[in-house]
Amino acid sequence: MMVCSIFRVSADKLIAPFELPESEKNAPVPPESDLAWRLILMVGGIPALMTYYWRMKMPETARFTALVEKNTLQAAKDMEKVLKVSLSQIQEDVEMISTPINRVSSSNTYGFFSKEFLRRHGRDLMAASTNWFLLTSSSTVSIYSNITHLNIT
Repeated sequence: MMVCSIFRVSADKLIAPFELPESEKNAPVPPESDLAWRLILMVGGIPALMTYYWRMKMPETARFTALVEKNTLQAAKDMEKVLKVSLSQIQEDVEMISTPINRVSSSNTYGFFSKEFLRRHGRDLMAASTNWFLLTSSSTVSIYSNITHLNIT
């Protein structure tokens, strides 16, 4: 609201462009407009900075910590805080999961650019990327075709 009022007050002082003499093609810019755009950028950056701060303070999920970082103790501590469950109860579950019967076989792992990855996920990835391409290209064509038909004088 403050930014709008600054623009409104400064706009009242301006002369309309069609009322200017031919020597001046542009309307004069009030000095308050320099402050206005700086304020808009600063205020717009506050939510991004708050989100970044909160994201840096937020712990990783227990699943990521246990499976990717291979730190089951830290994952158990994180889950203890979230679920309000004792560490001994979580430790029993971890021991049950890590038995040789329940371990994932190495044949189930595959690389990101492997044939197995493409066999399992290639169709879905191609369908999603094709839809994305068609939607964005059709909207781009419609936007630019409307712009070229405008009568700009």
